[in-house]
This record gives sequence, C-alpha cells and structure tokens, in this order.
Amino acid sequence: HPVDAVYTYLRMPRISGFDVARLVRKVHPQAKAYLIDYSDKYVSNAAGKDLDGYYLTPISADALRQQNLLAAL
Repeated sequence: HPVDAVYTYLRMPRISGFDVARLVRKVHPQAKAYLIDYSDKYVSNAAGKDLDGYYLTPISADALRQQNLLAAL
C-alpha cells in the first residue's frame, strides 16, 4: 500500500525515528516523515535529515496544525 506520511517517536528501544523515516522513504520516497519526542534536544539534528516535522509530546490535533518545530528553523 502507498504511504502518505509516517509519524514516529524519535527515541525507541531498537530503532530511532530517524531510521524509520529513512527506511520508509527508501520504499516510498514521496512519503512525508514526522518525528515526535518529549524534548526539543534533537530538533537541529532533525533539520538536516530532510524531515517534514518535529513535534513535542503531549501532542494534539491542534499542535499538529500549528507547532511544527522544523518550520521555525
């Protein structure tokens, strides 16, 4: 099935959100990739990874529309 977007946590036990985004885009290059984390510690690192968004938890539908930290860079 085609993938339009992937939302993933940045820090997970076995794989990072950066790796998830990279692997999804290998198969579906047009897919948008968004990271979610509880800290903005990695937002500058995310900016160099060709990601579409970085969001902080807790997350809401309103935050998804307005609080993309990468848009501010």
